[in-house]
Amino acid sequence: MPLNFNTMRTNMILGQILPVQSLTTSLRQGVETLARELELPERLKPLAYCDQELVIWEKRFILAPPAFFKLVSAANITQKETVLDIGCTTGYTTGILSYCSKKVIGIEASETLVNQARIFLAKNSLTNAEVFKADPLSGYPEKAPYNVIIVEGALKSIPACLSGQLLEGGRLLFFKKRSPDEIATAICAYKKNGHLFEEELFEWQASYFEPSLESPESCDFD
Repeated sequence: MPLNFNTMRTNMILGQILPVQSLTTSLRQGVETLARELELPERLKPLAYCDQELVIWEKRFILAPPAFFKLVSAANITQKETVLDIGCTTGYTTGILSYCSKKVIGIEASETLVNQARIFLAKNSLTNAEVFKADPLSGYPEKAPYNVIIVEGALKSIPACLSGQLLEGGRLLFFKKRSPDEIATAICAYKKNGHLFEEELFEWQASYFEPSLESPESCDFD
């Protein structure tokens, strides 16, 4: 029997996201509209709406839906703001962010992922979102400054270059942990008088963010 992705998407919203995080109207519109399964390799499509990280290939993964939406909601993004999405994989997160911001820039190290993300955004006619190939942990100074920077994974500390790409009063959100085995802490770092001040938000399971340049041949995107 074919999978009913529309029902699976509804169940994700009602069973995973809303029990832990209310959504703004714009975020709710994005999650109800965008088909998460379209960004995934064939082998992962049945897991598109599961409450777990999805490993695209070694070192590259997509955050579990509750983790991502709690992190994004904590950013309090407005329709007047520009967002940098670090580690956007194949475009779903950048697409979601496009619904609640003026402009969103996604970056990935892999040409394969960049191409898939551009296809995903084009299929959904998301004209206020762009994706570029770059070293993710160096940010994307060509389009800076940003009101909000979101890192799709856990870090031990904030790369110094990212602070310089954040506007005064801006927010940098990421998961922080000291070792691979510990639970990560979501952080919102606010920029004030040129310095970042970290606020702990919540704990969640999140893997370390590690850019990966090349995709294996087995990564079977449509």
